[in-house]
Amino acid sequence: MKRFLVLMFLSFSLFSQGQTYAKIFENFISKIDSVDVSDDEIISFMKKHEKDLEKNKGNRSKLNNLLGNSAFNRQYYGDAKDYYISAFNDAYAAGDTISWSFAQYNLAFLYNHVGYYPQAEQMFQQALPVMARVYGASSEQYTKMYRVLTQMYVEMGYYKEAKPMNDAIMYYFKTLKGEKDREYLISVNTDAQISQGLGDYKKAIEIFNSLIKIHGSLNPIDTTDYITTLNNGAEAYRQSGNYDEALKLLNKALRLSHKYKNADKISTATVYNNSGLCYKNTGDYKRAEICFDSCMYLYRSMDLANNPDYTNSLNNKADLYRMLGRYVQATDLLTEVIQIRANTTGKKHFTYANALVNIGLLYDSQYRYAEVEPFLLEAKDIYKETVGEDHQYYTNCLHNLAVLYMHLNKYNEAEKYSKIAVESIKKAVGEEHERYAYFLVGAGLILEKQGKYDKAIECFELSNSIIKKKFGVKHSAYIDGVFSIASTNWSLKNYKKAKELYYAALQSHKTQFDEFFHSMSERDQLGFYSTTQEHFEIFNSFVFDYAEQFPKENHSDLFSTCFNYQMFLKSLLLNNNIISRREILNSKDTALVNLYNRWSYYKQLLANRYRETNTEENFWSISDLEIEADKLEQQLKNKTSVFAQSKTITFSDIRNKLQANEAAINIIRAEKAGQVTDTTYGLEYAAFIITKNSTYPILTKIAKSKNFETTFAQEYSDNIENKKSR
Repeated sequence: MKRFLVLMFLSFSLFSQGQTYAKIFENFISKIDSVDVSDDEIISFMKKHEKDLEKNKGNRSKLNNLLGNSAFNRQYYGDAKDYYISAFNDAYAAGDTISWSFAQYNLAFLYNHVGYYPQAEQMFQQALPVMARVYGASSEQYTKMYRVLTQMYVEMGYYKEAKPMNDAIMYYFKTLKGEKDREYLISVNTDAQISQGLGDYKKAIEIFNSLIKIHGSLNPIDTTDYITTLNNGAEAYRQSGNYDEALKLLNKALRLSHKYKNADKISTATVYNNSGLCYKNTGDYKRAEICFDSCMYLYRSMDLANNPDYTNSLNNKADLYRMLGRYVQATDLLTEVIQIRANTTGKKHFTYANALVNIGLLYDSQYRYAEVEPFLLEAKDIYKETVGEDHQYYTNCLHNLAVLYMHLNKYNEAEKYSKIAVESIKKAVGEEHERYAYFLVGAGLILEKQGKYDKAIECFELSNSIIKKKFGVKHSAYIDGVFSIASTNWSLKNYKKAKELYYAALQSHKTQFDEFFHSMSERDQLGFYSTTQEHFEIFNSFVFDYAEQFPKENHSDLFSTCFNYQMFLKSLLLNNNIISRREILNSKDTALVNLYNRWSYYKQLLANRYRETNTEENFWSISDLEIEADKLEQQLKNKTSVFAQSKTITFSDIRNKLQANEAAINIIRAEKAGQVTDTTYGLEYAAFIITKNSTYPILTKIAKSKNFETTFAQEYSDNIENKKSR
C-alpha cells in the first residue's frame, strides 16, 4: 500500500516578456509564494490574461501544474489529470524541458497513486533523469522522487527489482538523518513490504510492529503514515494466516480514517478491501461483502471505476460469490475485472493472471472442467514470467491445476502438480498455516481418486488438525474435512466408521443452518443451501449402499436420520417470512410496526446507497447504516417470530399425525454407488414409507428409476392436478 508520497511544486522564474505582462505575472507569482491563493483566483487570472498566456505557454504550464496539485490534494483525480496534461502540453510546446519534466513527473505520480502503473512507469523513466540534473542525483529532493518509483515497483510485485533500489534509499536517509527520521521510516516500511512480497512474513511482521510502535508514540501522530503502516502490518498478518491480529490493525486504521477528515480515500478503500479478505477467509461472508462494497463505493465516488486497483475488490467479491454459489453475479464481476486489467495493467501482469485463475475456479465450481484448463495454463505462464516459481501465486496455480486434472481423470498430471504445490506451500508458510491444510485436502482427494485411500485419510486428518487448531470444529473447512474422511472410509468399506463420521459432519451442517439460515436474505439462503446440499445427497447414496450391504441389520436409526434430514432440508425452503411480515404490518402493535418500518427503511437506504456511483455525501453513513440495520433486526428477533427458526418436522411428528388407514411417502434420490457406465443409469430413487405403527421409516427402492423422471413423474403430476380440480 503506497501512501508515503510527495507532489512536486515548481519554482517560478521569469523569461523576457512584455514589461507590463511580465510585471503582472511576477506580482501574481509573489502572491502565490507568500499567501494561499485559491483555485478560483488562479483560474480568474488565467482567463483575464488568456491572450498573454497563449503567447507564454511556459507560464501557463506552471499555473496548470499548480491547479493539478490542488485538485490532487482534494482527491479530484480526474481534474488533476486534465490540468497536468495541459501543463505537459504547454511546456512541451514552449520548449521548456524542466517544466515539461515536472508536469510529466506529477502526471506519473498521479497515475501511480490511482494504480495505472504501466503508464506511470514510462513517465517516471523519462522524467527522473531530468529531475536528477535539476536537483542533483545525490540530493534529498531527487531521492524522494526516486523513492516513489521504488514504492510503485513494490505495488506492481517487482520485489527483486525494488530491493536494491530501496536498500540504497534506506542507507541514504539513515546516514543523512538517522533512524528516527520520517524519510528513513518510510524506506523501512517499504523494506518490510518487500520482505512480505518475497514470502518472509516473520521479518515483515517484526518490522511493521516496530514501525507501528514508533508511529503510535509520536506526538502529534502523523495520521496518514500511521494508517498506512497499520494497513501494511495487517496485510502481512493476513498473508501469514493470522486474521485476528490483522483485523485488530485494520479496525484501528478504519477508526483513524473516520476521525481524520482529510483521510485519503484510496488508502481507506484499501483497508476495506483487506478487511474483506480477512472476513472471507474466516467465514464471515456478510461482513466480507460489506467491506468489498465499501471499497468499491469509495472508488466509484472518486470516478475511478475503470482503475486497476478498483478491480481488486471486484475480483475478491466475485470469489466470495463463487464460494456462495452465486455464479451469475460472480461471472459478471470477473468479466469486468478481465476487461479493465487487460486495458490497464496489460495481459502479462500477475493481477491479470489472478483474474484468469478466478475465472477458472468459477467454471470449476460449475463443473465446466473442459473450459478451465486454458485459463489456468495461461495464468501459470504469466506467474512464472512475472513473479517466479517460488511465489505463492505460482504455487496456488499449480494446486488448482492439480485439482482440475483430478476432475478430468488425468491422475498422473494431478499428482505431479499436487506434490510440487504441497511442498512449495509448506516451505512458504509453514506446517501450521491453513493454506497448507487446504493443499493437503487437494492432495487427499487426488489420492482417493487413485484408490490410495489410507494416504488420502492421512492428508485429510492432518489438514483437519491444522484447521481445528486455527479455527475450531465449527469452521466449514473442518466439517468438509470430516465429510471427506467419512467418504474415504466408505470407499474402504469401513461402513461403521463412515456412518459415524457422516453423522458428525451432517449434524454440524444442521447446526450451521439452525444458527444462521433464518437470519439470511433469500438470496444468501439459496447460496448457502447450494454449497451444502451435495453432502446430504451423498449421504443418501451411502444409506442406499449401507442397506444393501447389511440387509439383516436393524436400520431404524440410519433410516430415521436420513428421513429427518430430508424433512429438514424441505422445511428450509418453505419460507414463511413474507406472511409473518404482513402480520406485523397488520397488527395493532404500533411500537413493533414502527420498529419494522425503521428496519425496512435502513435496508432500502443501504440498497439505494450501494447503487449510487457518484455522490459527495459522507461515505461513512454506509457503515453506520449497516450497524443500525443489524441492531434493529436483532430487536425484531426478540419481539417477533419473523426471523425465528421454525420447528423441524421429524419422522415421529409425521407418524403421530397419521390415521390407522393412512401412510406417508417421501421420495428421495441418490447417485448409484459404484461404477456408472454409459449403459448404466446413474441415479436411484427410493421411497420412505411411514404408517401409524411404524417404528422407523421403511426404505423401498424403486426398481425402474430411469422411468421415474419421465413416466412416473408425469403420472404423479397429473394426479396432483386432478386432485386440485375436484
